[in-house]
Amino acid sequence: MNYISRTLTYKDKNDNLKYITDDELLSVNQSVVILAEPGMGKTSLLEHLNNSEKTAKFTASSFVRRPLGRLKDIDNCIVLIDALDEYQSKVSSNPIDDILAKLFELGSPQFILSCRQIEWSESSIISIKDYYDKEPIITSVQPFNRTDAITFLNKNDKFTGDAEDIIQRLDEVNLSDFYESPLTLELLTHIDTETLPDNKADILNLATQNLWQEVNDQAPNHLKKTGKQTILKCAGFICATLLLAQKQVVFTGITAKTLDQALNMYELKVVYSEELLLDTLKCRIFKATDESQSFKPMHRTIAEFLGARWLAEIMTDPVTKKRILAQIIQNDGVVSSLRGLFSWLAYFNHDLAKTIIETDPYGLIAYADTSFFTDSHSRMMYDALQKLVKMNPSFRRENWDWLKAKGLANKSLLKEYRKLLSDKESDYNLRSSIIQILQDADFVKKLSDELITIILEDDRYYSERFDACLLLLEKKIDVDWSNILDELTNSSLESNLRLVCECIMRRDNYHLIADEQLIRLIINSHPLKKGIGLDSILTPDMGSYYYFETLPSIRANNILKLLTVAIEDLKISPYEVNHSNSKNINGLVFLFLKKYLESNLSVDPQIIAKPLIFFYHNESDLMEQDFQDYSNFFTSYFAENTTLRLAVQKLLLESNDVHGRFFQVRDSVLSALYPSINETLSLLTYVQNLEDNQCNKDLWKDLLLLNRSYTGFDNKTLKYI
Repeated sequence: MNYISRTLTYKDKNDNLKYITDDELLSVNQSVVILAEPGMGKTSLLEHLNNSEKTAKFTASSFVRRPLGRLKDIDNCIVLIDALDEYQSKVSSNPIDDILAKLFELGSPQFILSCRQIEWSESSIISIKDYYDKEPIITSVQPFNRTDAITFLNKNDKFTGDAEDIIQRLDEVNLSDFYESPLTLELLTHIDTETLPDNKADILNLATQNLWQEVNDQAPNHLKKTGKQTILKCAGFICATLLLAQKQVVFTGITAKTLDQALNMYELKVVYSEELLLDTLKCRIFKATDESQSFKPMHRTIAEFLGARWLAEIMTDPVTKKRILAQIIQNDGVVSSLRGLFSWLAYFNHDLAKTIIETDPYGLIAYADTSFFTDSHSRMMYDALQKLVKMNPSFRRENWDWLKAKGLANKSLLKEYRKLLSDKESDYNLRSSIIQILQDADFVKKLSDELITIILEDDRYYSERFDACLLLLEKKIDVDWSNILDELTNSSLESNLRLVCECIMRRDNYHLIADEQLIRLIINSHPLKKGIGLDSILTPDMGSYYYFETLPSIRANNILKLLTVAIEDLKISPYEVNHSNSKNINGLVFLFLKKYLESNLSVDPQIIAKPLIFFYHNESDLMEQDFQDYSNFFTSYFAENTTLRLAVQKLLLESNDVHGRFFQVRDSVLSALYPSINETLSLLTYVQNLEDNQCNKDLWKDLLLLNRSYTGFDNKTLKYI
């Protein structure tokens, strides 16, 4: 299976964001809910976990349906339950209640459950706590990054293009979210990637145009004789009927053996012939299931797209329109499992757009495509979203993935957007959504003042400020970044400093930030005095240097000089130092020193020695195992540059506590600078040639203590003892 290992995120009890790998899910000793949007690989992830001997995998519907007697063999297993969002309960308003009831009958085993993010509700967490006495871990599948996407394509036997080139071109047309999903990446293997469309609908259309052939290319090709458009219409009919009937699979066996979750193919013969239905089920749009003579769409997103296209074509007369909408819209809302199908109707039949927009505006954004919008549609959608936030302020719930809606990136709404973004009392969910949607707009420059205000107002939500900053950066809007970064780096607020770290530094925007601003960032985000601290988010597990790894090496020289001066100006004694923050600054010093040494043929020993005079740490703070890569580099570098090494050692003699300073160096990744016996002899000779005073005599004695054995020291060297 073409599976790429996945990373998931969740929030701990303190609301801190944590990361966990797919395989680690099996060892958390707690039930887990996996949330993700369609096509993000929830099913593949659970199939991967099911390779373990201690798991048992089911779809939600098959788990509820299966008799207890057939589930007794799952004792001591972690139960993997897929596609909660596709299951419709006949007895409960919340489908998870049926799942929990069955789990309770089995002794409440640990479970891992997947669901579409948009269909998950807080009430489900309460239900789980009622049965298990504790809340589950709610995780979100992280999207593929560029490396994951390229690996995925290169592993796929059907893909023959240049993976790196395709991913780059998706970035250039602002479709990076397209390669974040395994489903959409899989579709790339079925289309001519020489000219990629710039919207979801056209890409799905291209993909389905190439999915209509038979799965077995060697089989008698009835499908090609039938014709592509006929096959696609038949596939759309099957998908629409399957979804509207709330069924999981199409069963091609005899009617008497049809299972509850199946739609028998012979019920479909009223529209298309048996031969055409069977041939259509053989095309790549469908795939066989584990159940004999059963087929299902390759993915629900494809089924919704094709099913909506077929329905939209027949929803032209009032009676048909009314009957179909009555199945989808119930109690003034859309049946949750039909939201994707419903949303796509607007794209294929613009006469239905008003109904879809007013009924489920967010569903249209999340599931379908708004690229067909006229100015009238855009305004209608914006008005519908404003009504939605009044009725349901948390309409996005846990779904904070980046939104794309080209139909709302419409200049006709400039006045409304300016008013919305300027008013911090307006709905945060709506503001945040519009900022993300503006990535597709060509008038962001006209909103730059409002976006800058959002960035600089530290009483706004951090995510909103981050998105505003990212929008200006990615659209390359010409604003006064120097002034913006001055205000942020002059601050001691964690959110301001974090914004610089995550928007400027982690995204390689170093050309916008001056060295002096970087120094203020370091000093303000790592208070060196005891009793002053910041939240740990600025010091991630991988170390403070995480944010500075891409600093251009040419700037390391000046950064080291400025940092040394800044720390010296603080006039903090070793007894006043916050050792945790000192360790983090020392980690930065290692990084900057490494960059400096790698990029300079002529090295100034002062640049190396000066920062080391301000080492403030306990002996265990900077042991080599914490920074092994740096330790290996410095050991190798100074072994080849012995003259420089001795020059640095002489400069370290300027410390007030030479003995302590050298021992601290010995216990750090710069242990290569600790003097050998021969180097100690050279340093002793150097001090003996200095002015004859008590200070230098004490320095000489301190040096002598660096090597407790006097072996190799001649009488002339020992004359001061």
